[in-house]
Amino acid sequence: MDASIYPDSFGVDRKTLRCKKGDRVQLTVTYLPFTIGAHAATIAFEDATYGRFIYALNGSADYPAPSTTTKTQVGVTPAAHSVVVPFVNAPLELAKRMFLERHPLAKVKEQAEKIRSAQPLPPSVEYSVHAHSTYMTIAPAITLVQNPAKAKKEMTAGADGKPREVTIAGDNTMAVNLTPKGAGVYPAKVVLSSPFDVRVLLLEFTAASKETAASLEFECSARQLIVQEIPLINSGEKAMSVSSKFEGDAGFAGPRDLVVPAGGSVYYPLSFKPGWTGEYVGTLTLQTSTHESNAYALRGVADEPLAESHVVITAQARGETSYRLTVPNVYAAEKSVTYNVFSDLPFVSGSPQCTAKAGGTGVYELGVIPPSSGVMHGSLTFTAPNGHYVWFTLEVHASSPPAEEALVLEVAVRRAVTVQITLANPLDIAATFQVSMEGHGLLGAPEVTAVAREVATYELVYSPMHPGPEAGSVSFKSAALGEFWYRLDMHGAPAETTDVPEMSAEVGTRASTLLEVHNPLGEETVLNLSSTNPRNFSFAPAQLLLPAFGTGTFQVEYVPSSLDEVEVGVITASSAGAGTWTFDVRGVGTAPTVMEVTELFVTLGQRGSGMVTFVNPFRHPVSVAVELQTTEREGVFELMTKRASGVVVPAFGQLALPFVFHPARMSRHEALLVVSSEDGPLTWRYPIHGAAEATPSGTSFRLEGKARRRLEQIVEVHLNGLSLGGRGEELYTHEVVAPASEAAHLKRALVMKPMQAAITSTSEPLRFAVVFQPQRALSCTCDLVVSRASGGRWRFPVHLEASEPDVDGTITVEARVNTAATVVFFLANPEPTPGTFTAYFTPGSPAEFAVTPGAGVMPAGAVAVLSPRRGGGGSPRAPGVNADGSSRT
Repeated sequence: MDASIYPDSFGVDRKTLRCKKGDRVQLTVTYLPFTIGAHAATIAFEDATYGRFIYALNGSADYPAPSTTTKTQVGVTPAAHSVVVPFVNAPLELAKRMFLERHPLAKVKEQAEKIRSAQPLPPSVEYSVHAHSTYMTIAPAITLVQNPAKAKKEMTAGADGKPREVTIAGDNTMAVNLTPKGAGVYPAKVVLSSPFDVRVLLLEFTAASKETAASLEFECSARQLIVQEIPLINSGEKAMSVSSKFEGDAGFAGPRDLVVPAGGSVYYPLSFKPGWTGEYVGTLTLQTSTHESNAYALRGVADEPLAESHVVITAQARGETSYRLTVPNVYAAEKSVTYNVFSDLPFVSGSPQCTAKAGGTGVYELGVIPPSSGVMHGSLTFTAPNGHYVWFTLEVHASSPPAEEALVLEVAVRRAVTVQITLANPLDIAATFQVSMEGHGLLGAPEVTAVAREVATYELVYSPMHPGPEAGSVSFKSAALGEFWYRLDMHGAPAETTDVPEMSAEVGTRASTLLEVHNPLGEETVLNLSSTNPRNFSFAPAQLLLPAFGTGTFQVEYVPSSLDEVEVGVITASSAGAGTWTFDVRGVGTAPTVMEVTELFVTLGQRGSGMVTFVNPFRHPVSVAVELQTTEREGVFELMTKRASGVVVPAFGQLALPFVFHPARMSRHEALLVVSSEDGPLTWRYPIHGAAEATPSGTSFRLEGKARRRLEQIVEVHLNGLSLGGRGEELYTHEVVAPASEAAHLKRALVMKPMQAAITSTSEPLRFAVVFQPQRALSCTCDLVVSRASGGRWRFPVHLEASEPDVDGTITVEARVNTAATVVFFLANPEPTPGTFTAYFTPGSPAEFAVTPGAGVMPAGAVAVLSPRRGGGGSPRAPGVNADGSSRT
């Protein structure tokens, strides 16, 4: 078909459109194809500012709607039939009108002209013919003509209202040879194609015998009965008798005569009951008393017979059970039959044959000896000499056999006991037993094999997690030897309490010990800790996480509340899955001596305050006296309490003892705060060490660099106010005090190594070799603190600045508009320990970019896989990855 004579298929309703930001605009596309096949077009959207983008339109055109539909009643014999084909293609003419009235391209002159200037069809047009039917034969070509010989003239009103004569073209006919296979409906689609147009004709021939009213089909299993009711209607004024006649295969049946009352209706019950599998064909003729008849073509399909019944047998493994079956005679009503018997269950036994009486039944004795417990399904089939059979489905519910023996297993929780079970194999081939256990704490191999005529030994382990009695079992199942099982009487004895060595602590102080717990399970376990005497015995943490088959420790702390008396408690660690551990703890309180040192640093020449807290460790009030002892000159240490004696501290109460420290020189100052019991010979001595800190000298240092770059520098510090006091040299220490947020990072990133072992001069500076190698960008201030051995310390601020590291690489992501694209890159963990990381795009990156995962944990020495994704336009900034102390871009 020549597509050039018709206009384009696609069209849009406008040439320009305006779209505000965030809005949507609907553009109507019209599609009207005149030719068969694929059609394509593009819509280009172009703007001087935002550029140009294109939508592709694809369409396909199948055969047009039928121009004519012809339905004809024919006979069942082959014959030729004439089909009228109009010369005018009505759907094509309708499409032309629709194009001019509705299609957007009708406004385009050159497109509309193709419709308006299209020449009418020539006087004769040759079409190629293709018929979609195997029952019809049509010539491969046909010529349609405007047939003036068969034309007729009609009078119609013209535009001016006056009558005028119009000539209507004559009809064309097409010869169709129909070869029906039998009665039925034979549809076909006939396609006529020419260079000018394509048209479709729908044909439908209904072939039927004049006597056949319908075809009836049946399908069921052999020896089953189904019924189809046929309505019989009597519209007359007298009763109507109907007789039936069957022809063909046996299996169809119905009443010989029926009477339909006047003005009424009845149903004729047509039944189908096949004796065996196969296809059955027949004819039913229903004839009235007036010799009017209707014939029905009958077809029946018989499938395999259904089971006669479902037999459920209850038995015990390795024990014999009998069951009686009633078997019908399906061979012949007038003869007895002897069946051959077969079952697909190997443990079913019985006679190989069974006899059923003529027109009656037989009885079959079935023996069942299941080798093991469980539910087993099978069938039992009785086959007659002619191949017909009757069968039953079997369902055997086998309970476990009697236990071979009762085994007693007893052991403390989290300990194990092993029992050996012997399995004998009397066969000439190896036998494999599948092992199943019921009960907590039982362990063993899932199967055991006994070689031919030998004895195998199976080891069963019992290791309970919880105390108490429990019943269980272990069973052995073999396809050849059946099932054997043993009853288990299990008892988990409580675990022995662990005796923790006695702890000792001075009253007012504390002692601690570590306790260890092993997880017997193959999964993480959380232990909850508790104490029967929390006043004297506490623990940390409150919960303990044990790895699978791993070990965990927790600390028990003893705080005495009596003197020279044994205090006891029980620490319990328990888990729902792993059981309970108990620890007996003991402690003794001794007389107090020297308590922990209280340190205080104060700038030289200024006053600073400190505090010592006395805690009454006893269950009764204590009256105490307080005294501050020191060899320092007056005014260096001062006690700020109002009362120095007769101070009553309640049971387990606290007494705050504030003091003031006013250093007089750059050295260590010492004092002793003595708390004495007025009720007995108990004295608590609290050492106080005060040290002077030099006034800020104004000296500070600045270290600047890039992340992941090494910076080396020498730092010199002068210790103002230093006096060696006649000593030639003095040892010193130093430390870096960093903000808590950067302490872990700077522990590795900032190293200050002293270049002198001792202070040898009051005028010479101390020199430090500094290495600054941060792993990520940072900005903070830390302090270099220098302390000399005899007391006094100096503080020097160090300002740290690390800018972003150099870019590690360039990642290119390309994506179409409104589509997503993903690339993957890898980062290795340089640290020997696992570390967390976060991944992100720097501020200012377009929102169309994302990276996954945004956070996670990098195992030691492992590689993190990240995927930046692009879903729009724009250029991103660098994606950043922070992994604990390091960063990547």
